[in-house]
Parts: sequence; structure tokens; C-alpha cells
Amino acid sequence: MNAINLCLTRRHVLAAAVATLAGCKTDSRNAANAASACAKPPAAGPRLSNRLVCVDATTLLDAGARARTLDLTVGWARAGDRFQITSFGGKRAAWDGTAAMIEVDGDEQAGDAKRWTQAPNEIQRMLACARATREQLRAALSAALARQDGSTEGHSPIFETVMNLAQNWPSSAASGRALLLVSDGVQFSNAIKFANRGSLTVPSPAELLRKLRKLDLLPQFRDLSVIHLGLGVGADVMAGAAAHSADLKAVWKAYWTATGARLLVMGTPMPLDAFPPVVELGLNNANRRV
Repeated sequence: MNAINLCLTRRHVLAAAVATLAGCKTDSRNAANAASACAKPPAAGPRLSNRLVCVDATTLLDAGARARTLDLTVGWARAGDRFQITSFGGKRAAWDGTAAMIEVDGDEQAGDAKRWTQAPNEIQRMLACARATREQLRAALSAALARQDGSTEGHSPIFETVMNLAQNWPSSAASGRALLLVSDGVQFSNAIKFANRGSLTVPSPAELLRKLRKLDLLPQFRDLSVIHLGLGVGADVMAGAAAHSADLKAVWKAYWTATGARLLVMGTPMPLDAFPPVVELGLNNANRRV
């Protein structure tokens, strides 16, 4: 059961409200200082994230893919979004990778709309806060993406991590939740392995779903949108990858459908377009983007 307690626990949810970037490589100290000046009074009780970023440490993104992930994520952030950034997997399977909890402040485009109702210094403060918190988000995510573990002894318990997420991430009353998963999709744990001695062996969707149900590793989500990036990254170094690349995509599409989550984007490995807005409850399935 240790593998199931990797990505997010109740302790993480409570600790996230006071998390800092002490463990992150802060690319912009000025942005961090400006963000602290924008801090809001603490809420009564822990603030719950509505945007969870889970980074698989065994997914070895190149510099271009990391930069693309950063640009897409920061561009996707909207005022009021509360991002929690976590990591899982690697040689130290129980590694606590919670990096930061960041609330995005303001809208960089809002100054023009409010210029007739706000004092100039207030507009400048608002724009500075919007930029600062987005730079804070970029720095924290950059640090998480840099923590790569290419060890041959590393584990990638993706299904266990998502199951733990389902058990420990309460929904936000303010808006729908969204999971950004950065993972090559190559599951490797004691329970389920997609890789064996350097060969990629992907089960059929039906076979996988039967096994997940038997192991109680198939969560059921309500009001959750998913963006899955990095699918197939690094799989080309494994024997049989060419034959199974389509299988890998098919099995993950079947998995997300079976969980009830809305799959907004599946990057193989990176999408060409910007992330779409989070789908609200009641939207027709035809509006899904996969």
C-alpha cells in the first residue's frame, strides 16, 4: 500500500496552505518578492487546490518539452486558480515531492478593462501581482520538471497515484477540478508493469481495466478534467515501442474514460494548441478534446 500514498495525502492538503518555494529553484526572486506583497489574508481553514499538477519523475522530458509544458501551463492559469504541484515515482518511491501551493492573482489583461474604475496605482499593483504569481507558478513547476530520475530501479506507479488522488482531493466549491499529469504513461509498479527488462508490453484496454478493477485501482471521478502530457516520451528506447505506441495511447484513453474524468488534452508528447478551459458540469461529451 505504500505505493498508493505517493502523490497527495490529507497531510499534503493541510500542509499545502503554508507551503513555500524553499525547495524550488526560484528563477525570479523579484517575482517571488512581489508575490508576497500580493498575499491575501489567510482563509478560515485550508485552501483547497482546484488545479493539481502531478509530475512523474521517471518521465525524461527534453528541454524543449519542459519549456512547452511551462508555457502552456502558465498561459492556462486564470485568476483565482489554486495550483498544487507534486511529484511522484523514481527510485525513492515514497519520496514526498510536494513543491508548492500557489494561488494565481489577477488577470494581466484586466488593467485595460478597469482603467476607468480603479486608481492608476491600484491598476499597476494588480498587474504586478498577476505577473508575479504567474512567475512563481513557472518557477515552482520548472523545479518539479527538473527533478528527473532515469534510474533503472525507478518505479512509476501512475495508477496508484491517481487512485490516491481520488481518495484525498476534495472537490472545490468554486470551480471544477483539473489534473495536469506529466507522465510518459509507462506504468511500472509491483502491481502492474508496462515495461519488463527493457521491453514495452502494453495490455489491451479490456485486460487493463479488468486488472485495475480487481486491484481496486479504478477510481470514479465527478467534475474532474484531465490534461495528460508526455505520453510515450522515452518509450522509443524500449524494444517493441514502435508496435505498441498506438496501444499506449489507446489504453490511456480507455482508462480516463472509465474513470469518468473529462480528457481535455492528450499530448503525444505535447499538444500544438493551448489548453482549453476546464469543462464545467453538464457540458456535452461531444465537446471533449482528446
